[in-house]
Amino acid sequence: MPKLMLAIAIMFELMADVLLKYSEGFTVLWASVLTLVMYLICFACFARALLKLNLSVAYAVWSGVGIAVLTILSVVLFHQPLTIGNAVGIALITVGILIMDLCGTNVEE
Repeated sequence: MPKLMLAIAIMFELMADVLLKYSEGFTVLWASVLTLVMYLICFACFARALLKLNLSVAYAVWSGVGIAVLTILSVVLFHQPLTIGNAVGIALITVGILIMDLCGTNVEE
């Protein structure tokens, strides 16, 4: 259940981040309101996940997955360029998350 809560938190954070772009600095009402609602759900789910998951691993997964997926969404939705450096950086983040997940403790006893 904690990993599911973390996955839901990541999903809502990604939606909130995309909506934040559409809010144009909180000047577009519908996007601004949805952004805040999505962040609220995101943090509520993340808080629930942290009841069982170690903060360091959970935050690394949340941040790393968010960066990787948001980079892809930025390329697809906003036609932002993906450089070799971006791709290498995402690969290194992914490897770092895997190492933390495999070598660290995921669930507190």
